[in-house]
Amino acid sequence: METISATLRNLRIAPRKSRLAVNVIKGLSANEAEAQLSLSPRRSKDYLLRLLRSAIANAENNKKIPVTRLFVKNVIVNQGTKMKRGTPRARGSMALIEKKMSHVTIVLGVNEESKDKKFAIQEVKKVKKGASKGKKVVKSEDSHADKAAKAKKGAAQKTFQRKSV
Repeated sequence: METISATLRNLRIAPRKSRLAVNVIKGLSANEAEAQLSLSPRRSKDYLLRLLRSAIANAENNKKIPVTRLFVKNVIVNQGTKMKRGTPRARGSMALIEKKMSHVTIVLGVNEESKDKKFAIQEVKKVKKGASKGKKVVKSEDSHADKAAKAKKGAAQKTFQRKSV
């Protein structure tokens, strides 16, 4: 069976937290895994989604394999280096804080037959801000007449009070 892999190194999220998001997509088709990650509430989902899309692009461009035949064969999350930081404690000492990093590897397998896509993932198109400036609203004379009528109505309300004082 043919495999395609992509690796993300030094992800600034602890491996224990990354594994929670990764374990959901094991064994799913590439399209389903992408849909699951996009709806996940985890902080690491954006990085993992980019890694998955990179692995899919590797398969399409380098090996000419369509997305419908790909599935997530294995996902490995290993511990990377630790950033050492400290917080001050009593008597001038320092307590060590270790900020853990992750190395994530996604391995995609290839099915013999292609499966239909269950989800249609839509790309969000950005709208340019300058496009709406071209139109100008022209006020008609009727709007001035409406303002005059509102002004008269307000004058009557000022003189009339529902409750006696």
